[in-house]
Amino acid sequence: MVTSAVRKSLLLPWRQRDESGGSPRQEEEIATHASHMRVTPRKVLELLVLLVPALWLGSLIFHYGVDSPWGDQWDGTFPLLAKTQAGTLRLSDFFAFHNEHRIFFPSLLSFFLARLTHWNVRAELLVIWLLTCVCAFNVWRIATLTGNRNT
Repeated sequence: MVTSAVRKSLLLPWRQRDESGGSPRQEEEIATHASHMRVTPRKVLELLVLLVPALWLGSLIFHYGVDSPWGDQWDGTFPLLAKTQAGTLRLSDFFAFHNEHRIFFPSLLSFFLARLTHWNVRAELLVIWLLTCVCAFNVWRIATLTGNRNT
């Protein structure tokens, strides 16, 4: 049962709060919103199913990640750092082809992380892992909000 104070706090921001109690449609929206906020064993199990692989991969990065550029990093990040040292880095360098792709945002992220951490590749691995965890959490959250309304 939802108390009146909880009902008022759960009202969606685009709805007007009136003192008369609200329309039946508002009451239904409040009850639906409150049911999504309830912690159930199923939601906890779903979250654990997502957390276990993420934590395992994080531990693998922590234990086996090395502080040495590898593979494409020599072709992608190193030229940007060399141009920075020479003073010839331009914005167009971030839009340059890399294995037949233009990877502006990953190049920008890798470049700034390399500058910030003195090219510590473990930091780059951890940032990529954190971004992946945020994306996985958002997908899980969207799935729980738009999934079966009867659970």
